[in-house]
Amino acid sequence: MSSRARPHLTADALRVTLPDGRPLLDIPALGIGNERVGLVGPNGAGKSTLLRVLAGELAPTAGRVTPRGRVALLRQDRDPAVALSGGERARRALAELLRLGPDLLLLDEPTNDLDATARAEVHRLVARWPRGLLVATHDRALLAAVDRILLLERGVLRSYGGNYAAFAARRAVERAAEEREHANAVAELSRAERQLRALRERQAHREAAGARSRPTGSQPKIVLNAGRQRAESTAGRVREVSARVLTDAQARAAAARVPLAARDRMRMDLPSSGLAAGTRVVALHEVTLGPVPQRPVLERFTLEVVGPERIAVTGRNGAGKSTLLRVLAGDVAVHAGRIHRGVPPDAVAYLDQSCTLLEAGRRVREAFAAQHPQAERNAVHAALARFRFRADAAEQPVATLSGGERLRAALACVLGGPTVPRLLLLDEPTNHLDLEHLDALEAALRGYDGALVVVSHDATFLEAIEVERVVAL
Repeated sequence: MSSRARPHLTADALRVTLPDGRPLLDIPALGIGNERVGLVGPNGAGKSTLLRVLAGELAPTAGRVTPRGRVALLRQDRDPAVALSGGERARRALAELLRLGPDLLLLDEPTNDLDATARAEVHRLVARWPRGLLVATHDRALLAAVDRILLLERGVLRSYGGNYAAFAARRAVERAAEEREHANAVAELSRAERQLRALRERQAHREAAGARSRPTGSQPKIVLNAGRQRAESTAGRVREVSARVLTDAQARAAAARVPLAARDRMRMDLPSSGLAAGTRVVALHEVTLGPVPQRPVLERFTLEVVGPERIAVTGRNGAGKSTLLRVLAGDVAVHAGRIHRGVPPDAVAYLDQSCTLLEAGRRVREAFAAQHPQAERNAVHAALARFRFRADAAEQPVATLSGGERLRAALACVLGGPTVPRLLLLDEPTNHLDLEHLDALEAALRGYDGALVVVSHDATFLEAIEVERVVAL
């Protein structure tokens, strides 16, 4: 028996329900041996909960978890050691786990908040890990090193052999099949509706013809009643069968729409900025910037953004990337040097890592209205609808938004107003986004025609949005 066939952990008939009774996880069986397994799925699907259940930190509602070795979990909410950065906390927590010598290592978003150097360390660890490993992550470079991927979606766990490339190819095939199924279901529903109308029209014609030909005189009443009953029975059977066919077609169409509707909610349609090629958007000349003049993070720094170019700002944590974006946004003054601004302040949009322009106590509609106080209510709803916040979704409290929804709402607030920004500044926009929202964000940014300056350690993301220049701090 191979080492992979002897799992370090098994789970049987695993179920987890939320406090309100709604099911979160329903996993008949799971086993993890000497293999590297990626765990992906939408935000809120229960990935962190599953890891905590497997680690023994959380009891399932039903079922059993059986470890056959030492299991260690790196949680997403790592220790509030205020003297350490997010990346330093992650590295320290991981080092402590490795000292335990676990047979099965569970990692929950291990590369969040890490700079490129620290990310590379985690990637090497996963690629070389000799025992069992299960990692919940949206880091596609990390998923390239796994042996298989588990997709957790709507409480169901599905396994895909191979790394992220194989997973993405298989998912593309499945999505195409879902679209075909929806098209076929809609066509079937249309046919059922036409057939039902035709049956009703034919039945109405028969009933009318029967009424016209019905004798008025000598036929016995019992014969007349029998004929009427046969006609009514036939009409009833026709209605029952046709109604059942229509109901089945409606149910199939509704079921086929579910996965497509989920993807549609993630789309972001960025409007045109109208930025002309060659426009000198902003220029920094030999500037010095940082928290205080005596301790600058950048000295004699020069940068020029011209036309709708795409620039990535990279560097270790603490190198001044976020400070640079705030200077470009006009939120922070420089200590020395010159700044030229070629577009007005309302043509610049800046989103920090937490999208703090969305105040927690507000609803999405209220957050948008706060950014655009002159906008009428109908204009607010129309703008939010372009970013898939329609009807009740526009009234959703900001505090309840997932990471992807939060970013989409923030982009709606800064890009959905009457003046479309010609310079978009994004600070680590992919943190806490699931794979589906990552795809949606990348598609939206590829279509944005303004200038873009983005801070990110995600090389896959930077390649996908077609960055033209990298500024390394």
